[in-house]
Amino acid sequence: MSGFTFVPPNLISWGRFLGGFAATDSLRRFRSRCLRLAVLLSLLLAIPASAASFSDAEKLFRAGQIAEAQALAAAEVERGIWNRSWWQLLIECQMATGQYADALETYDAASKRYPTSVPLRRIGVGVAHFNGQPQRAKREAEVIENYLQSGQLAYANAETLIAAGRYFSKGILDARIILKSFYDRVLENDPDNVEALIATAELALDKGDFRIASETVFNAKRLELSDARFDYLLARSLLNSDRPKAIQALNTALIGNPTYEPALLLQAEMEIDRERFSDAE
Repeated sequence: MSGFTFVPPNLISWGRFLGGFAATDSLRRFRSRCLRLAVLLSLLLAIPASAASFSDAEKLFRAGQIAEAQALAAAEVERGIWNRSWWQLLIECQMATGQYADALETYDAASKRYPTSVPLRRIGVGVAHFNGQPQRAKREAEVIENYLQSGQLAYANAETLIAAGRYFSKGILDARIILKSFYDRVLENDPDNVEALIATAELALDKGDFRIASETVFNAKRLELSDARFDYLLARSLLNSDRPKAIQALNTALIGNPTYEPALLLQAEMEIDRERFSDAE
């Protein structure tokens, strides 16, 4: 659990053992160093637990168990965790369940903590739109553009590159530039990066390149990467060329995440098309 702090038993024993001796200056200094070491080790050992806990929460969210994921994220944010990912997950949970005002409140607090975060600001654009604040959304976009024009993008991490690419994909830059400048940079260093693969497939679909989209998803599946979004994107890429396989992929996506809104919308669209085809016959 992320809140668990482990202190190695041998260090505790050392502290008790040393406590039985006369507290000479040298001994006090030695005991102090031991205690500081114990605290440091306990903090280091707590880090993987927190990361694992976030991974579990994200898996719950991707599987459609949003209430459970939100409860975990809210608890971490409430205790003041510095990891920005928890804040973003909480906002995404709130947005996914229509809690737009709460999402805006969470975002306001998060943006004060992480004012230069491009991934967070990109989420903020959507939060502002859903709260009926187009001018606020415009200001959030300006913050992103100012950051990207500052030259810091050359040193950006994978998450920032993907967020920047998704921001620019809204008709701002050519798809080939986005692919080369953002997503390919991530995949060159991390071929299994789920978000970069998904962003690549999304970009291909937005530009009508269904072949690239399906190839990207198939490559991800060969790597045994599991995410309902891959199956949804595969369904979209096959919709006009192989409808039975598209339906199969969509069903797989909804098994993986029964509440995934894009997949539910595609399912409704396909059902409407089927009824129209039946009526035409």
